[in-house]
Amino acid sequence: MCAIVLYGFGQIALKDQKMPQFLARLLCISFLSLVLWLPHPADAQSVLSLGSGGDDTSTENTAISDALKQLRENGAGIIVVDAEGNVVVTGGPPDPNTAAEEDPMAGASSMMKAQSEVQAFNKRLNERLEALPYSIYEVQWILTDTSPNDKISVYLWTLGYVVFFLLVGRVFIRRVYGPHLAARFVIPRIMEAPQGYREKMPFLFYRFFAGVLGTLIAVVIAVILSLIFVPHLDDLSIQLTITSILAAFAMSRVAADLWRMMLSPFLSQYRIPVFSDRDSKRLYIWAAVLASYNITAIIFSAWISDFGLNYNVYALLYGSLTLVGIFGNILMILVNGVAISNAIRGGRPKAEVSWFLRVLSLAWAPLIIGYFVFSWLELSFDLVLEAPTSIPPIAGVYATFMSIIVVYGIINYLIESYFARTHDVRRLNEELAPAEAEEGLDDNDFHAEMAERTYSIMTYEELARRVSGILAFVAGTYALIRIWDGDGVLLSNDMFDRTLDVVAILFIGYIIYHFFRIWIDSKIAEEINDAPAAELGDEGGGASSASRLATLLPLFRGAILAIVVV
Repeated sequence: MCAIVLYGFGQIALKDQKMPQFLARLLCISFLSLVLWLPHPADAQSVLSLGSGGDDTSTENTAISDALKQLRENGAGIIVVDAEGNVVVTGGPPDPNTAAEEDPMAGASSMMKAQSEVQAFNKRLNERLEALPYSIYEVQWILTDTSPNDKISVYLWTLGYVVFFLLVGRVFIRRVYGPHLAARFVIPRIMEAPQGYREKMPFLFYRFFAGVLGTLIAVVIAVILSLIFVPHLDDLSIQLTITSILAAFAMSRVAADLWRMMLSPFLSQYRIPVFSDRDSKRLYIWAAVLASYNITAIIFSAWISDFGLNYNVYALLYGSLTLVGIFGNILMILVNGVAISNAIRGGRPKAEVSWFLRVLSLAWAPLIIGYFVFSWLELSFDLVLEAPTSIPPIAGVYATFMSIIVVYGIINYLIESYFARTHDVRRLNEELAPAEAEEGLDDNDFHAEMAERTYSIMTYEELARRVSGILAFVAGTYALIRIWDGDGVLLSNDMFDRTLDVVAILFIGYIIYHFFRIWIDSKIAEEINDAPAAELGDEGGGASSASRLATLLPLFRGAILAIVVV
């Protein structure tokens, strides 16, 4: 009976993923040996104190005590009974408070702790690499055991069936849905020369949703054909395999449609970023292919994990596939970096843009590459040490990027819709400008026109666009924080909360100051333009009044700035 109880606890330890399997099996064997070695109940003593004597068995007793201690540290309970059923030793998991006090790294510096983690990482990585050949055999056994016909090839046949049915769905989209259904609603909406977000974004969103609908139709066709032709469809493992393939296809197509909406590689008049046709098509191909690879790699790794396969295989395969995706995305940045930097500057030279855009156009590539490297190292540490894994590195970048693009696009669309009448008036003035130039302008009209041009550099619309850029950056930053701080530890930190308050106050002050500055500058320009021209002998009352107002308004602008700063 004692042997059965101890071996059962050894099996509990064997199922603990935090303990290497060879050590758990060693504990099971040690427990069985301990039962045969235990003395008569009258001479029973604490097992944890074995090895204190000076006989020949002291070394063996010490090893058994260490094994029992290791088992307790890994969370297993310990019960030792004698032949008559009396409890000799009991023990549970160690007290967390006591364990924290006994932690040798409790008072160590951050550098020492980091070095300890690196050493633990190297040790566990070597152990996983050494166990990899045996892990592969275990994977083969599990796949065979879960297969409905005891053959691994059934999963390959299922993959072939579903991919073929998806191709049938794509042919239907190309031949029927695209030219005969979607084209009737999409093509009539194409404009020859759309202007701005207000005219471009509705069509881009409309075409995107038409593409998503086509993807859903292809998936439905594949599901129907799978229900008819795929064998062993009632098996749970086959259902999981089909679902994974369909999810990878649907998400890859949606990602490609998103990139098509943003870059518009085949309709240059609807392209919002400043890219040439060649750069736009090249970046679209790179982005669509890498998005499909990254999504497929993540879903394939999740499929392995859901099957309950060996963790060594899952960790090494997931880390390797993610590393390939990292290299691919870094290569995409290096190939398309010049075109993307030019698009960030809006197609303008470096000398003609603000310092922020100039720095951003130079710093974005090193920042993203550094993020890729850091996030993959973080992911690899979590995988090797079997800690809760963070999100895939690519997912964090795309989530942040999409948050910025969506927020910036929507806000600019609303801005242009609100200022649509101003745009129409400006366009009419541009059409009348050549006629006015032929008639000739006197000096006052010339100065008024220059003042108007100076004023138009910083209008309420331009302020709104700047605010939209700031809000888009805030949305991207918030998305990145939420991704990496899923538990909300950083967001609930008092220092971080105070920092957010300071940033919010600065942002509101920035808006208030520039709002009043634009209003004051417009009033100054109106007073200068409306002031009558002084003639020889006049006292210059009107001109003096305008001059006094033009002097006082800048003082009032400085007072507003002081109030905002305070």
